[in-house]
Amino acid sequence: MSSIDESIVKESLSSFDSNILEKHFDDILLTRTKLKFFLGLFRRQNDLIMEYPNKKREIKREAYFRFLKTYIEGELGLEAVLIVEKEIELIKLVEHVYRSILGCLGKCDISKLPPNIRVASYIKRTEEQFNIVRIKQDEFIKNHANKKVAINRTLKYDQDDPCTADDAIIALIRVLSNSLLMEAHRNKWFTDDNFVQLPELPEVGDDEVYKAGSNELLAAAWASWKNIEQRCRFLGGKIYRHQGAELSHSLTANIDKCLDVFLFI
Repeated sequence: MSSIDESIVKESLSSFDSNILEKHFDDILLTRTKLKFFLGLFRRQNDLIMEYPNKKREIKREAYFRFLKTYIEGELGLEAVLIVEKEIELIKLVEHVYRSILGCLGKCDISKLPPNIRVASYIKRTEEQFNIVRIKQDEFIKNHANKKVAINRTLKYDQDDPCTADDAIIALIRVLSNSLLMEAHRNKWFTDDNFVQLPELPEVGDDEVYKAGSNELLAAAWASWKNIEQRCRFLGGKIYRHQGAELSHSLTANIDKCLDVFLFI
């Protein structure tokens, strides 16, 4: 009996080709120990998660999941199937949150504007916030001209928690990158070699830049969720989902509608 070949499993998972997986399982004589190893690869396979709707791939994935559960039940029994189903539930939970963020974005005022205006607004908002960081850093240097200070200076932005200029710039870049990728997926702006090709961008005003703030918030939520779910899938742990009556009043007192709160342990 041979062990699981990661390259074969990853090829099957990325293409949703059940024939490849079935042949490999037959060749190695699947056991509980080998199933556990397989599910580790399964959990860490990013291709299983479709952050953006893709009906054709979703149909193929569901057929693949059905095959997997049927095969596992036949070889290892119903108890093993329940373990597989828990991993599938995790994949779908992760995907659900990404889709929920996209759903929230679709209801925001910024989404009522044409795509090229939205993108121009995201970029201009980032430029303006970068200028705020630069001004704050210049002020800090001026006020500490004759003092020895750490190179990685901590800056204060109004009522926000203090952070370094480097951290602020990295956050701005990440949020803008997520925003542009969201628009690229929504509008199919990917080239054949998988680069994002933006349309011609118009000038935008303060109103459009203000509306872009909702996208900025959701893009930050997207990045936070990606960090949480990947830590869970790659490093282990659990994501707990709390709904409705399970939520404390302190969490929901100032929120019109709170659907879910997720805790990662």
